[in-house]
Amino acid sequence: MKRFRSKQTLGSMLLISALVAPGIVFADAPYDNIVTPAVQQLNNDMNAQQMDSTVGQSYVSQIWNYMNKDFSNKDLARALINYQAALQVNEYLYNQQLLWMAAPGSVYAVQAGSAAGQFNAPTLALPISNSSFLSSIGSYSGASNFTGPLAPSGNAQNSKPLSQGDLYTQLQPFFASGDTSGLVVVNPGLFLETDNLAKFNNNQGISSAQSQQMINIVTNPFPTAPVLSGSLSNPSGADQDTLVNGLVGNAILTVSSSALSDIVARRTPQSSSTPSVIEMMNKYSQQRFTNPDWYSQIATASEPALLRELAHMQAYNTWVQFQQFRLLEQQTALMATMNTVMARLNIGLNQLNAQMAQATAQAKASTATLQQQMNQNNSCPSGQISNGTGGCLCGSGSKAGQDASGGC
Repeated sequence: MKRFRSKQTLGSMLLISALVAPGIVFADAPYDNIVTPAVQQLNNDMNAQQMDSTVGQSYVSQIWNYMNKDFSNKDLARALINYQAALQVNEYLYNQQLLWMAAPGSVYAVQAGSAAGQFNAPTLALPISNSSFLSSIGSYSGASNFTGPLAPSGNAQNSKPLSQGDLYTQLQPFFASGDTSGLVVVNPGLFLETDNLAKFNNNQGISSAQSQQMINIVTNPFPTAPVLSGSLSNPSGADQDTLVNGLVGNAILTVSSSALSDIVARRTPQSSSTPSVIEMMNKYSQQRFTNPDWYSQIATASEPALLRELAHMQAYNTWVQFQQFRLLEQQTALMATMNTVMARLNIGLNQLNAQMAQATAQAKASTATLQQQMNQNNSCPSGQISNGTGGCLCGSGSKAGQDASGGC
């Protein structure tokens, strides 16, 4: 009886496992023609959701009749071994699903990486920066077109600087009727607040020419031509110094134009079908931090999926850190040039103070000499003036006009 109960208990476990986990198949157990077809058919019907109460009762009755039979320990061992094997297989398949579960932000990472991979700051920013520099020093050359590595190309425009008259023509609608369309070139803040310059003002966009003009206006709006005594084609020694000093003085402007060119480049899409870098960064951040679905996906993701998500985010952070490094370089360059400008101003002020002190000393000396002469004149008799050595002279400055008594 004890042996029967033990077998019945194990068999009951087997029956319950078949009902609870119908996908399990005991292939190697030597079941007879009753229980094996009954369990398999029960599994099939439960999976297909076609089993009604009458059919279910029939299968359960057949299995129950079999369970009341006496069967060997070897049969039970085989059944339990197969049960354990099926359990391990199901667990393996489930772990495989968890292992290869997609990271919640995989799609976002692929899209952002593709957009960032197409961005090349020098390709977009360097021509604009070079063109701004040429705009500042264009009057130092007699050529009408520039050649060589710094010549305008890509998104850079004509390097001819705007005159007050040219800018007034663009701004005239605002002066006349309040139309703000032309104010784009004198509004750098607009560029900072626009993620995609091509989509500004209902996709009318900000042209590359307007971007170039904005940078020119901010860095050196109306550059002046060098004042020479001769011609540019054959300058004298003094004119050569003037030209060189002018170019060196404008060199400091390239740091500012480079920083502004990068701001424009990060907001300029490579094509009409791609986002700008700033637009991509904004969207990629929103797809995670401000996206409720992302938090739901994180809550149900497997450990491997979460690790992949962290790897995606770390890769993005590495790219962002490189962009931050470039910004820090620009900030350092701007601070260095600002320090240079302040140092030049201090040197100029010191030289000016020294010249003013020297002029003041000379003026004081001249005033003292004049005062001394005036005092001496006042001590001479009427009609005579001081000779500067303590004596007096007649008004004509000649002693020949003096009489015997020394009078005039």
